[in-house]
Amino acid sequence: MPGPLHHVRGVLGESVRLGPAPGAHRVAIRGAIVLAVALGTLLAVDRLDLGIAAAFGAFASIYGGRRPSRTRWRAQAWMGALLTATAAVGALVGMTPWSTWLAIPLVAVVAGLATWASDAQGWRPPGPFFLVFAAGACASVPFAPADVPLVPLVSAATAALAVGLGALEQLVLPTRKAPPPAPPRDPAIRWQVARAVVGVGAAGALATAVSGWLPGGDHPYWAMLSAAVAFAVPHVHGQLARGVQRVVGTFVGLGVAWLLLSAGLPPLATIAVVVALQFVIELVIGWNYAIGLVAITPLAMLLVHLAAPAPIDALLLSRLVETALGVAVGSLAIVAIRPRGRGRGTR
Repeated sequence: MPGPLHHVRGVLGESVRLGPAPGAHRVAIRGAIVLAVALGTLLAVDRLDLGIAAAFGAFASIYGGRRPSRTRWRAQAWMGALLTATAAVGALVGMTPWSTWLAIPLVAVVAGLATWASDAQGWRPPGPFFLVFAAGACASVPFAPADVPLVPLVSAATAALAVGLGALEQLVLPTRKAPPPAPPRDPAIRWQVARAVVGVGAAGALATAVSGWLPGGDHPYWAMLSAAVAFAVPHVHGQLARGVQRVVGTFVGLGVAWLLLSAGLPPLATIAVVVALQFVIELVIGWNYAIGLVAITPLAMLLVHLAAPAPIDALLLSRLVETALGVAVGSLAIVAIRPRGRGRGTR
């Protein structure tokens, strides 16, 4: 049984573990291996610019629970397929002349559908964040038309590797007889979906409208991502806390990103750092979201810089401003779009 100090209270009262969650090291090892193989292969063929597509396929490894079960591989395969399809649609939008504005309804719709599907299917981890990330990031990268088919190809291949490693773990390690039952359906899920669509869409529209005044401000999907992070948790106070953690963790993580980007690392060293960050993320994300972002932020910045290099200072400032903007807009949607009355209406 955990002792009285096994958990402490985090930002705005969220419970924080004082050590990695059970089985977190397994997810961390799998994720690091998948990303190392994918990025190493892309380096060998001189296509590290597709590293961001590989990252989306690697995200499949985090779904379905930390411990192997007889059905986990199915959940990972399903999420790998969804991530691949979402990245492909995003890349198609990204090659159009109207990608900046088309990305807004695309990502908003993805946020709403993923929020609903997460509740209906009991995704673990819950929420629309990774699908929003795939749609928004791929829609913002100026892929050449000939490269667009490579995005789902790389993502699908990486996801297949992630699923295969998860299945191998099931053969080697003890397997649970059955996964825990999915949480009960939230009767107020329609309000969550509405918040996700409105918050993510409004954040993208505002970030796009003001991007001309921001140095390096051509990544409105960062604002949409920041608006979407809240919907991994059900209650209003938890959602608002997640936004605060997003801003705090991003601020600290940008300092780490500045050091890494300023070092001018060669490609092989960059891959090594990205893989190490992926390992750290899966170990610490269960402690506290803000702590996890200290590693998530530099990893995202390195992948973005590989796909579309930009001046470092402008890139990082844009990330901070758009993160704060997205959290503010998302928080406003959370507070404003709520059923009347008390009880479950506070969700």
